[in-house]
Amino acid sequence: MEIPIADKSKRPDIVMIYGNPGTGKTTSACRYCKMKGYNPIVLDVNNTNHTSMPNLDIDFTKNHIVILKELTKWIPIIAKSEYDTIVIEDTGRLIDTKLTPTKANEKNKFAKWEVRATAMSKLIDCLMKSGLNIIFIGQSDMIIKDHENKDENETYSKPVVEINSIVNWAY
Repeated sequence: MEIPIADKSKRPDIVMIYGNPGTGKTTSACRYCKMKGYNPIVLDVNNTNHTSMPNLDIDFTKNHIVILKELTKWIPIIAKSEYDTIVIEDTGRLIDTKLTPTKANEKNKFAKWEVRATAMSKLIDCLMKSGLNIIFIGQSDMIIKDHENKDENETYSKPVVEINSIVNWAY
């Protein structure tokens, strides 16, 4: 029996760009897309995209449930459009504040992080199924607080490790 070997050239690029604030991470993403011939659209969590890349109009002031529904609704639509790349501007803020409920069940001290983990898992699944190139942009100090990582002096956290595990390479 012949073993089918996956064609790695058909896999989308999944890139993490991180650095200090104001160092040109989004500009680097824009240049990377131009260099590769990609047609990107940005999920701009903090309205900091000052490049020529267009922004998807998502209201990130809504609650985490509405934001997740909007993202998972639009990602498959983008995959069928002229865009072939999603740039997620400020990945840390998206995970830590936009996909995390502000209130949680007080009886279950882990409820907030369980909800966020579920939301993050749904978003990552949707992104991976889309076949789009993905560029995550994060601050060099990107620490996502969770029940195991409440100290901002920590050097990693599970959501960051999860993103890094699917990244093909860091730019």
